[in-house]
Amino acid sequence: MSTISVLEAFLKTYRLGLKKSVPELVSRPLRDVFVIMEAHELKKMNLLHPQIVRYAHRVLNKHWDPFDAFIFATANTLGAALLTKDRDAHMFCDRVINFDKSRILI
Repeated sequence: MSTISVLEAFLKTYRLGLKKSVPELVSRPLRDVFVIMEAHELKKMNLLHPQIVRYAHRVLNKHWDPFDAFIFATANTLGAALLTKDRDAHMFCDRVINFDKSRILI
């Protein structure tokens, strides 16, 4: 898991909570971030790993979203499959599973 994924989820949820005036969405992201970051079962990859930064920079030349660029770069650097709704991910990642098309059991 890229630490940028956690940051993106935190910021988007917080912003949505402010925009929709839903106090739970403003306070919950802080708790959720700590739960994820303290989960020792998850392998976390620092977004500032040099190989990730180089790949993200290349992605940004063709895809404007910086969060996506770092998430794509992390998946590629780790050789991991990326589970995403993003339809552009296949252009930047070797292994993509679009979950809007797949059935997933977690």
